[in-house]
Amino acid sequence: MAKETLFFLFSVSVTTLLLSFFTAFVFTKAFPMSIFLSNAIRVSGFVFPFFYVLSNVLSRFANIEFIKWFYTIMSVGAGVAFYLLLGAILLAVFLLLYKILGKSMPVFIPSSILLLSVGLFFLGLGQARYVKKVSYDVVIDNLPSGWEDKKAILFSDTHYGLVNNKKAAQRLVDLVEKENPDMVFIAGDFFDGPDI
Repeated sequence: MAKETLFFLFSVSVTTLLLSFFTAFVFTKAFPMSIFLSNAIRVSGFVFPFFYVLSNVLSRFANIEFIKWFYTIMSVGAGVAFYLLLGAILLAVFLLLYKILGKSMPVFIPSSILLLSVGLFFLGLGQARYVKKVSYDVVIDNLPSGWEDKKAILFSDTHYGLVNNKKAAQRLVDLVEKENPDMVFIAGDFFDGPDI
């Protein structure tokens, strides 16, 4: 493996680890809780990236049902972690403002931010299950006559793999067949995870 690739993987791993720990740390600072629970959440924030990487590595080398489930759970966890990170950034701003003002932050603020983060995750999860169709009329000057009045479909970000698999692919195929296009373009991020 090239030095640049190793450096990139190391940088991404360290960044992910720091962001995960930051998220856990901010949420434990914002909510009143026992030291035991606070430490457990912080350790989870530290350990989660390792389990996520482990699930990705194992999924490429083993075709075992448990590993598929482990990978799926860790992928969904990464989605939750992303929205919790956004919430933690907002929450850190509130914590800083209240610290500057010398006041205690009301509990409804971190509770609202936590609910918003989880709500956005479920909204994103729901949107990921459905194909969004947008139509455009494209006008191109000097287009050869053989290309006029053609119908094209462009799709992207299917991320087929262990999480999005045959059912998701079938939904897209059904939509494409219903539209009866003259051509289909795939813009990228077609696969995600191990070869299947």
